[in-house]
Amino acid sequence: MLNGSSVSDFVVKRQKELGLANADLANALGYSNHNVITMIRSGKTRLPLDKVRPMASILDVDLAWLFRAVMSEYVPDTLAAIEQSLGALTSQNERNLLEVWRHATDSSDPEITEELRKGFMSIMRLKEELAKP
Repeated sequence: MLNGSSVSDFVVKRQKELGLANADLANALGYSNHNVITMIRSGKTRLPLDKVRPMASILDVDLAWLFRAVMSEYVPDTLAAIEQSLGALTSQNERNLLEVWRHATDSSDPEITEELRKGFMSIMRLKEELAKP
């Protein structure tokens, strides 16, 4: 989900990318003291579930994506139960990809063979290579 990094690593990285101070995050999350952000960034404190929505907003990331990342790291069995009963949490990018798939296949719902899976993975790796500076 986070390519081998933790939620805390992601918060640190994204905060730097956006140039946000700990106080900015603390204020957006409703904390009067920015020390809690330091603790989240260090991994000493988990991001509370009720703060995922405002954190996704201030970090400008998809809410479903961040919620799934938090749940898969902190309480993976609970996430599995939620997804088993309600269906998989999907980000907007994942929903967009589904629309591309449906368009490309004329909504024919083809079987995903190993060959097709490998081809898709090759395309995604190429996309990542092209995105590197």
